[in-house]
Amino acid sequence: SPDQTQMVVVLRRGNLSEGVTEYSLLHYRSGDLLQVPAPQPDVILRMSSSSNREVFASPTWLPDNRTLLFLGERRGEERQVFSVDVPTRTLKQLTRSRTSVLSYSASADGASILYMAEQPPSDIWDAVTRRRGIVVQKQSLAELMAGRLLASPNRGDLYYLAGASTDGTDHARRIEVPDRVDGGFTPLLSPDGRHALLRVFASSAPEKWR
Repeated sequence: SPDQTQMVVVLRRGNLSEGVTEYSLLHYRSGDLLQVPAPQPDVILRMSSSSNREVFASPTWLPDNRTLLFLGERRGEERQVFSVDVPTRTLKQLTRSRTSVLSYSASADGASILYMAEQPPSDIWDAVTRRRGIVVQKQSLAELMAGRLLASPNRGDLYYLAGASTDGTDHARRIEVPDRVDGGFTPLLSPDGRHALLRVFASSAPEKWR
């Protein structure tokens, strides 16, 4: 935590009977770690995932030293940004993205969130390709067999959310960026939520580079 008095640890284990991975979020007081033996941690939250995506990923403490943000998912759902109030263990889902969230950054008060979400898969076959066929180039065999172009793990769409959803709908606004955003770089939102830092791939080179 920012005041260095608390820490959280994530544990995971496989549940073969249910085919899920179970995650536990453990909470320690920093001063307790010096005791021998150290006291048992508090289990703040447990969640399970039926996909290969991690739960409690990218945990971030807010400056209030009690709120923790992270990427998580409920069983059978897409990955979203959640918050948990550590003292009360109150869990809130902040984003309602139709596709899984890849990375995120939040303002200091947690009211504004900038995040990257997976691009939805697109169908290979439409009225044109059914008539003219397709040229096999960079498509994978799995995509050709499924008839859909799968989303790249390093590409996504950028969204900005001001205020968590309270009615269960997605109120995030998609941000159009002229150049392709590098999905391997976490978008950074300033503490006041007014500025954002991105890393993009250049779409053109200066003429003198020739």
